[in-house]
Amino acid sequence: MNVEINPSEYKVLIVDDVISNVLLLKVLLTNEKFDTIMAENGEQALKMIEEEHPDLVLLDVMMPDMSGFEVARR
Repeated sequence: MNVEINPSEYKVLIVDDVISNVLLLKVLLTNEKFDTIMAENGEQALKMIEEEHPDLVLLDVMMPDMSGFEVARR
């Protein structure tokens, strides 16, 4: 089975409190033509998920205030 995807049809939310991690992932995914959006903490992530409906969330689990586990639970 040969399945082809068009990365530009997929939105990826990158969530990390370490900006260098976010920027690295953004560059890598953008180079592959994925549409990327970013959040720096759990509250921002929840807001972006509600507003943007990403297809994939890359979520850091160790963040201050609200962990990635808590974001995933909500």
